[in-house]
Order: sequence, then C-alpha cells, then structure tokens
Amino acid sequence: MNLNFNQVRSFLLVAEEGNLTRAAARRHTTPSAVTAHVRQLEERLDVVLFRRTRQGMALTDAGERLLPAARRVMTAVRELGDTAAVLNGNRTRTVSLGLNAPPEHLGVSTLMTVAARGEPPLVVQLESSMSERIVADVAAGRLDAGFVYGPVDNTALARELLGRRRLRVAAPGDFPLDRLPDDPAERAALPWIWPGVAGCPFRLLMPEILGASTAEANIINRVDGEESIRAMVRAGMGLGLLEERYGREAAGNGSLKLLEPSWPIDLGLVYRADRADDAAIGALLVAVRTAWSQIDDHEPGDTESGAPVRRSA
Repeated sequence: MNLNFNQVRSFLLVAEEGNLTRAAARRHTTPSAVTAHVRQLEERLDVVLFRRTRQGMALTDAGERLLPAARRVMTAVRELGDTAAVLNGNRTRTVSLGLNAPPEHLGVSTLMTVAARGEPPLVVQLESSMSERIVADVAAGRLDAGFVYGPVDNTALARELLGRRRLRVAAPGDFPLDRLPDDPAERAALPWIWPGVAGCPFRLLMPEILGASTAEANIINRVDGEESIRAMVRAGMGLGLLEERYGREAAGNGSLKLLEPSWPIDLGLVYRADRADDAAIGALLVAVRTAWSQIDDHEPGDTESGAPVRRSA
C-alpha cells in the first residue's frame, strides 16, 4: 500500500488531541488541511477513522485498531531518518526531556554528559514543567520523555521507576511549631498554599495529610509549581507542600522551616510505550540510569533498578 506519511501523521495528531484545531496547530497548518489528510487516508484505507462529537473528534472502532500500527509506522520513519542522518555524517540524535524539579535535583548534568558521549551522541533538550503536564505532553508527542512524581494512569506510557523522594510541609521560618498537629481539623485550619493544578501529585496527597478535613481546608491561595509555593511560604503567607531537598535549600537561611512528618513519593521517567524500542529513548534511559545511580539522597523504589514499569495506578 502506498501510504502518505503526512496523512498518517495527521491521523495520529487528531487521535491524540481529539480536536482538529489543536492537531493543526501542532502541524503548523490549518484545520482544513488536517481534515483533508484524514479524509484521504480514510479513502485509501477504505475505513472511517473518526466520528464527530460535541467534544471534538473521537476514534471509531476501526480507528482504535489502526492507531497502534500507525504509531509503529511513524516510529519506523523516524528511525529511517536517524539512520540516514548517521550515514550522511550527522551523527547526533535529539530527544526532548521534561523536568519536574530543578536540574541539579535530577542529576541532569551527569545525564547530559553521558548522553553526549554515547555512540552516536544524544543531544538532550530540556523543558521545565510540572508532572501532570509532562504526562500529557509525552502522551501527545510534544515531549519525548519526562520526569514525573507519583503514579501514572495512562496506558500509552511506560514508566521507569527511579526511586522515592520525601515531601514535607514547609512553613515560614518564624512558625511556632516544628510538627504538624495530630488532629486533622487543626491541620486543615492552618493557612494553606494549595497546589493549583487538579492533577498535581502534591495536591492528590493533601487528603492523606488532612484526612476527612480536606474539604474544610483553609486555602489562602492556589498556585502552580514548587517555586511559587516556596516563594509564598518564605514571604510568610502560609504553609505549602514541597519536595524535601528543594525545601532544605531555603530552610538553611531561616526563611522557612520543614515540619514533621514526611511523606514518600515515587519519582520516575515516562516515555511512550510504543517507543520502547526507539534507539534515542534507549540511549536516554542509559544516561538517566547512570546519573541516578550517582544520586545518594533518594530511597529505593519498589522495582529493581532499570526495570521499566508499565501500569495504571
């Protein structure tokens, strides 16, 4: 079958976005052009790939069954281009990597050094983000891989569990307590700086901290990202949840304090499951494992080192 790869690419983007306009934006073209690609592919394959809904575009049963094969086609095309580039003297490969914490907390310097020394070299392009957005961007193909906290409930993704970090509640430096009250109601009455994004792993942990009193939490502000939470805590505006190592950096000068107790949270690397055999992803995994083996302030995870975890949680 003489396939047009532009048509296959548009099919994949519409399937990922569920929306013609967003798919067209990612292709840097117009919705009408993407619609034409999809219709042409449907005619070539003699199937209907999508049905229109109030929310946008939904895959038909035929579209669902053809989606994995379409992804394999585009992976093969990417590998074909990479191999040709090597044959033509361009020996580097490139991957985009989402960071959910400061680079120095993730061993990024070592990671990039190992990647650059690979054969062929791997160039790692970094993008600072947050866990829940990284999951969405990797699933949609906007990022090749990314670090994330917590479990990943997306069957399209594979997760390499690297280990565990600790979360602590940060309070202003002059806060009178060194430990959170035992009573959940007393905890909820404290002034909280709340993680703003609904899917944030830190926000999902708040019911464990506040228990049945979560609904009555005294939320003074909602912000995105640890940097914003830490800044507001240091300004004396309230309490917020931070990764322990990140909080310690500010606790050293007395601008905030970390309260007991602490809560563990998994840290992993996610990438698309259908790219598990991709050479660039493989090279990135080697670099990440090497860098992570040199980080000494994390707890072991619940899998053996280097074992990819593909599961819903």
